[in-house]
Amino acid sequence: MLDQLARYATSEGLDTEPGFAPKNVLWSIPIAADGTPIGELIRLGSEQDKRRGHRFMRAPNLSLGEMKRGGTGTRHFLADALGVIIRLGGEDDPKVAAKNAFFLGLLEQAEAVVPELAAAARHLRDGDTQEALRAAALEQKAKPTDNATFAVRRGGRWVFPLDDERWHDWWRAFRSTLKRPAKKRRGKAVTPARMRCLMTGELMVPERTQPKIKGLASVGGHSAGDVLAAFKQDSFRSYGLEQAQNAAVSPQAAARYTVALERLIRRGKRLQHAVIAHWYERPSDAQPDADLPPELIEMIQGLDDENQQRDKMAQAKRLLDDWQTPGDVSIEMLHRTSFHAYTLSGAAGRVMVRDVIDGPFHALLESHQAWFDELAIVRRDDDTRLAPPPKFYALLAATVRELKDIPAPLEAALWRAALRHETPIPRDALARTLARTRIDVIAADSPRHARYGLLKAALNRSIRLATTQGDIHPVSQALDENHPDPAYHCGRVMAVLASLQFRALGDVGAGVIQRYYAAASASPAMVLGRLLRNAQFHLNKLDPGRKVWFEKKIAAILANIEQQFPTNLDLEHQSLFALGYYQQQAHDRTKKTAPATSNPKAATPSTPEQESAS
Repeated sequence: MLDQLARYATSEGLDTEPGFAPKNVLWSIPIAADGTPIGELIRLGSEQDKRRGHRFMRAPNLSLGEMKRGGTGTRHFLADALGVIIRLGGEDDPKVAAKNAFFLGLLEQAEAVVPELAAAARHLRDGDTQEALRAAALEQKAKPTDNATFAVRRGGRWVFPLDDERWHDWWRAFRSTLKRPAKKRRGKAVTPARMRCLMTGELMVPERTQPKIKGLASVGGHSAGDVLAAFKQDSFRSYGLEQAQNAAVSPQAAARYTVALERLIRRGKRLQHAVIAHWYERPSDAQPDADLPPELIEMIQGLDDENQQRDKMAQAKRLLDDWQTPGDVSIEMLHRTSFHAYTLSGAAGRVMVRDVIDGPFHALLESHQAWFDELAIVRRDDDTRLAPPPKFYALLAATVRELKDIPAPLEAALWRAALRHETPIPRDALARTLARTRIDVIAADSPRHARYGLLKAALNRSIRLATTQGDIHPVSQALDENHPDPAYHCGRVMAVLASLQFRALGDVGAGVIQRYYAAASASPAMVLGRLLRNAQFHLNKLDPGRKVWFEKKIAAILANIEQQFPTNLDLEHQSLFALGYYQQQAHDRTKKTAPATSNPKAATPSTPEQESAS
């Protein structure tokens, strides 16, 4: 993973020098050419992303170890929080005062390279100037944690010293004063042990602490960042190695993977408990303007626009069909393209790598096609049309009552199943989804397409991978009247009996479904026989035409069940029962046009549901 991140940083041309890092800045403090603050704040960034502000790609940055060695109040140079620069929200806090003094002191020390900043620092030491800026910040509803920097009026326009290179050498020299002092033994300096860098293989003196990765605060991480490699307990201090020496990485290599991973996290896809940091690794000879691979991972997560989602899926399918096209330069380039996807979250100040999924691009393309083929299911009210492609969040929600109840391991496992078509869909997902469909049916809630699509996908994938126990047969997208499994047809019988009761008695509240569906889906032999006998009373309440229709329908379904109803159904067969019930209902709710005929009496009779719908 570290080697992949290093290649990504190189391919993207990211600045990975220690002491520098990208930083989002929301506010600028305008100052005149002589350093006098103008007394107002200017908001940075576009209208579309007001909370992010402007991203400076090369801002001063100190590691946690350097800040500790700098002493009380040590802060970053040139860009920091408003709570530090103008003491917003901490006017009487001595700790904030120490940070403010250190920040302003750095500006004054850099007078030789950026003189207007030193003049601004001297003005900012004045209480009235800070008070005026705090009033401007409160008027614009700025927060103490919002980052700010300075803007200087030069040549009739505003420029940011943060974009200036004049301070770079001065900053490097300042950082060198924060290096860890050499250890001494009996009055003599001890030469630090040299180790092999895990990323480069070079001999070097490893950092005791590695940089923090920011961007995981929404998935369990800290706002200040989380460490990818850290060791604190004695049980992890093998051979006397302390802290990050157990995962030796040079400062340059650590800066490289940090910048790369933070960028991937910022551009990644967010789930309930994790961020998916992903990227495509193209061949080294790929042209910069070459077409990028289609965003398959974005499609798996789900687009907001259904038509756009279907169009992109069709493009991906055509690409898969053209995969063997000889002589196509773009296809040849994709043959040598790979993908990488990291499932990341935060836990106790550390980056938790829940999964690493990578491989050739064509494997992702095949998995993408298999995923949506397996999830495809007919609409609940029209079995001539497919339901919309489900978003990944909808599939997660299909397994639980509320999204917050989703276990993190299940989320990660289901995501791996989406990106790896040779990975089974977790059986836990099947069990949870089945339980939720049963609750929906009994409560008479509208069936959710994602739930039945996930049931079908889990069954068909386990059949394809031969991980099921017993003789299970695949399920099609729509009603399959010739399906060989009795459990499927038991579900169909239950759907027809529910329709028969409604046609005969109307809405009776707790009907046959509410009272018997749960028992029938687990033990059909105990329930369905009795329900079929009671159905005769319902049939007698219908007019002759409808009575004949229901009798023929029930007889046709029972013809597919050999000898007797199954005694007990396991998890997979209960899922077949649920799918049979759903697809039979969808089939009966669909309006179907009778074939044209000169004899009205010879027309195909419609179902009671079709008659009521018309």
